[in-house]
Amino acid sequence: MKDRRIRSHKRGFNLVEAAIVLGVVGLVIGGIWVAAASVQENLRLSRAQRDILSIISNLRGLYSNMPFTWGGPDPYVSGVSPALNSAVFPADSISGSQIINPWGMPYSASVLILGGASDMHPTIEVIVQVKGIGACSKLANSMHAALRQEKEPHVYIASDGAFGGPSDDPTDAIEVCTDAYGAVSDENPLYLQISVGL
Repeated sequence: MKDRRIRSHKRGFNLVEAAIVLGVVGLVIGGIWVAAASVQENLRLSRAQRDILSIISNLRGLYSNMPFTWGGPDPYVSGVSPALNSAVFPADSISGSQIINPWGMPYSASVLILGGASDMHPTIEVIVQVKGIGACSKLANSMHAALRQEKEPHVYIASDGAFGGPSDDPTDAIEVCTDAYGAVSDENPLYLQISVGL
């Protein structure tokens, strides 16, 4: 008797089919990656705006009824008193002795006495460091909108901590952020200074 062996006609994927499957999987993963990055950046921006408004509100609660004298020390500068920092900054932004924003860079805030002895202007100043033109312009625009009803609102943008004139027109934010970003390398942050009257 002849040995009859049943031949299996199973065949695997050929190289073209495997390449197509890998390409489709890569596109799906790439799309998810881009969408997740966009969602994460939007969450950072909304948290930063919420933090800044909370800091302003907390500083007003602490200092709005305080008598100020011209020529003395500034009433509040972040980093000087850990007890006051915990009363000013949201709890999730305080990490040990550092005050960290949603991008993992420092926050700072101050209550300053501007003007002269006869025309003092107690002012709240919050400084946020961000990376990239997109984050800079989106945060500047959202703060313009959020501070529309505030006393003396200003948003200043700088690349090196030396703030120029205010970017009080939201349409200027992208241009100002782009100009400031052109002065720094990709590793360096942009600074947004948000100032409002106390």
